[in-house]
Amino acid sequence: MRKIIIFTLLLFLQHIVCFGQSKGVSKKTIMPQLITFLNQQGEIENAQLADFNNGQREVEIFGTINSYKKDELIDGVYTFFNSKSHHKTFLLLIDNGDFKILNISTLEGVKAGMIDLINFCESKKYCVEITEKYILSLLTVYYKINKNPFSRRDSNCKENSDIKDLP
Repeated sequence: MRKIIIFTLLLFLQHIVCFGQSKGVSKKTIMPQLITFLNQQGEIENAQLADFNNGQREVEIFGTINSYKKDELIDGVYTFFNSKSHHKTFLLLIDNGDFKILNISTLEGVKAGMIDLINFCESKKYCVEITEKYILSLLTVYYKINKNPFSRRDSNCKENSDIKDLP
């Protein structure tokens, strides 16, 4: 009986040490969710899942402003995608140890993502320059990558577009 109590106490202490600390997000801890999301979006084929799940291939993740590439993900906005060419790109919002995937593959997703980004920046009390960079990153990914993954060009911009005539 004494051994059972000691064993239970040790398990409880291990749980506190391992899980009682402030939760952090790392590439390794969220990789399964990102792989599943990309598969659901058709960005990773079922035949490729095993390669991603066993680590032979990885989802690319990096910070949108400074190309942050460390394993431990700090609060901010990240870009992630299947590194194979001609795939859509998505944003990942890390906030206080939690993460949210911003699906910006559609205009509705862009609208929702903008609200999430503005709320995030407001909660962090970021200045307008940082907020602007995050919003610009979202728009750039949507218009230059996700709308046309094969050409990677903004189809709304014509060669003769000129801003000098705009108000």
